[in-house]
This record gives sequence, C-alpha cells and structure tokens, in this order.
Amino acid sequence: MPRPPHPAPHPAGEHDATSTALAKLLRGTPYERITFPAARVVPRTEAQSILALAARVGRALFRAGAETQHIEAAVLAVAAAQGMREVTADINARIITLQYTSPGHDPLALMEVIGSEDTRNLRHLAQLDLLVLDLAAGHHTPGQARQALDRAENSPAPSWWQSQAGGAPLSSMLCLLAAGTLRPALIPPALFLVAAAVERALTATRLAGFFVTAARVAVLVALVTALVGLGIYSHPEAASTLAGNLILMLPLFTIVSLT
Repeated sequence: MPRPPHPAPHPAGEHDATSTALAKLLRGTPYERITFPAARVVPRTEAQSILALAARVGRALFRAGAETQHIEAAVLAVAAAQGMREVTADINARIITLQYTSPGHDPLALMEVIGSEDTRNLRHLAQLDLLVLDLAAGHHTPGQARQALDRAENSPAPSWWQSQAGGAPLSSMLCLLAAGTLRPALIPPALFLVAAAVERALTATRLAGFFVTAARVAVLVALVTALVGLGIYSHPEAASTLAGNLILMLPLFTIVSLT
C-alpha cells in the first residue's frame, strides 16, 4: 500500500522570505536563537489545531501578566515550531486573532477571547515561559503541551489575602505621596481592607463587576466622609485618601501589559 504524500515544503524563495520575517519578529525575545523546522503547507485540520494551541498559550500568558510583544512572540514561536511560519497575530485587550495563509489555500483565521480580569500571577507566568520555550524548541509535542497547559492553568493562584496584604500598604504609600504628611497615610490600609472585603462578598453573589466596583467606591466615600465628619480628616487629607484607594481599583496591570 503506497504511503500518503508528506505535506509539500515551500519553494526556497518563499522559505527565505518567511524565515527573515519571523527572525525580525522574534529578535530580542527568548526564541530568537531557536532553529525552527522548515516551513511547510500544513493541512487545514492540523493548522486549526495548532492555531488553537497557540491562541490558548497567548491567552494563558496574557492572564498571567505578559505584555503584548511577549505574547505575540510566544504565539508565533509555537506556530513556527510546527512548520507554520506564515501566521500573523493581532492582540488587543479582549481578543487574540491569528491568521494562517499558505500558498494555494484560503486563509485560516481563529479568534480567542482572552478575558478582562485584572489578575496577574508571576509564578504562573514563569511556568508558562518555560513551557513555551520547550514547545518552541521541539521538546514537547502539541499533545504534551496541552497537558502541560492544563496543569499550569489549574495550579493554585495566590490567596485573596496575599493580594490584599500587598494592596493595603500601597494605598498608604499613594496617600502619603498625594498628601505629603504622615497622619492621613495611617488609615488608608484599614479602609482598603474593609472595601476589599465588601467587594469580595459581592463578587461571591455573581453581581456584575460594574456594580461591585460602584459599591466598593461608595463604601470608601462613606467611610472617608465619616472621618471628615468626626474631625479626624481635613478635606485635603480625605481627598488624598480617596485618591490612594481609587488608583488601586484601576485596571493597572492590564494597561501595563497592553502597553
């Protein structure tokens, strides 16, 4: 019985062009010294599977805290490791769009929603970076990479109190920076923890995020207003306290990642 033909490689000129373009995109990244297999025409079903894996890697990296350029390089390296060098990636705050174009075939596009939460896990990010390096270098098959992604995504995240323990003193530092005096910087950590506890309780009820944030702001304003009414805070000190807490409610990690 004759063997089925292997996917045809690209002509030499197209191979050189795609190699040069990929090298430029990966320059300055952990993948620039990896020797990828020659570009080939990947069957549509296999190409869909590889694009799905690359998009999943990109989503996991974004949620762990990677910046956009980092994610793009990782996604292209995952695809190139399987002989797909003609992949382009478009990443924004909500969606990863991947497109694969091969000679004689219609373009293949895939979109992956990456979510809007502002949580970041640097330990998880380090695990994912090692996984992508192994996958790009050919040390993992796509099937093994999917299993490793399952393990990484199911690894325990930092506890809620760990993140709050970092945010409380940071709110005090921001208040001190705005007010310039020590006295109004002593109370913001307590206000931060109270408002965070309210937010956590409301989140558990599956209330929409907009209303949870509005409730947290209302709690902060009410507490600071009470402190002004009791004569503990002056108006400038109250404004500094609110500013220090409200800044921490902005999607800072997402903004930094996208930038």
